[in-house]
Amino acid sequence: MYDIRQPVGQPRRFFRMLRAKNVARLVGLTLTLLPAIASAVFVVNYPWVRPAGKGAVTEVFMEVTSIEGAALVGARSDAGTAVLIGPGIKAKPVERLNLPAGAPVILAPGSYRVRLSALQRKLKLGDFVPLALIIEAPDGTRQEIRVNAEVRRRSTVDDHLQGHRHP
Repeated sequence: MYDIRQPVGQPRRFFRMLRAKNVARLVGLTLTLLPAIASAVFVVNYPWVRPAGKGAVTEVFMEVTSIEGAALVGARSDAGTAVLIGPGIKAKPVERLNLPAGAPVILAPGSYRVRLSALQRKLKLGDFVPLALIIEAPDGTRQEIRVNAEVRRRSTVDDHLQGHRHP
């Protein structure tokens, strides 16, 4: 009796060889693309933006950590024109903000932050604003980190601490 589950003779060897070639190709392709896939690790925590009206100016805040060290060299958003600015009340645009390896850098009111101007829409409490952070590695390569900043009056950390304060 013939068993249909088992190919006979030559076809059986052909299928084994075909599978082996595919595995070899897949491994080769993976090893070839591995350097392109590997990139520095960045962690973005607590992104938030203040509410503002259409056409107005507001600021975006967050905590950014680079595992290997890098620099924040810009940002962009569909919500408006994004510019990295330095500390102070009369803050001026800056070209880069160094991100030391493993150390969190906090973008906060009065410190470094991202300014959004010429807003395309009103930013209401609870909305989310898409933002792309442009990060430059020590070797000069650039990477975009996508972030959704929640429209809030203050950071989630401030809200958390507010709940733990005693009268």
